[in-house]
Amino acid sequence: MISRSDSRDNTLRMLYSREITDGRTDGFLSHQPSVDEDIDMYAKSLFEGITDNLDEIDKKIQDCSSHWKVYRMSLVDRNILRIGCYETLYLDDVPVIAAINEAVNLAKKYGGEESGAFVNGILDHIARQAGKLPDKD
Repeated sequence: MISRSDSRDNTLRMLYSREITDGRTDGFLSHQPSVDEDIDMYAKSLFEGITDNLDEIDKKIQDCSSHWKVYRMSLVDRNILRIGCYETLYLDDVPVIAAINEAVNLAKKYGGEESGAFVNGILDHIARQAGKLPDKD
């Protein structure tokens, strides 16, 4: 079985594609020759969950990011944050630490030099604010 990491990678590509094509994502996964059915299902589930809750997710990200408007964040960072936020707040079967770590890994892979720390800081804040992680002492 292929890991969910690959699904998150495909979800990032779908979200990115959605933004640069004015919302058109029809057929994205069907054009990916190596997509395993399990990845396809989880990626679709993430994508649909994120897009169905996009306004609320973006509000959470905005509330937890000082000095940054969501629309001014890099396209990659913004969509990685959406994946991490969705998994943290909406999915009980994904451990919060795993969701944050996976998002940070995506940021290091696809984002800029500071993306990993940026994503980690915002998702940590979101998780603590939601009571999913203990407050820092």
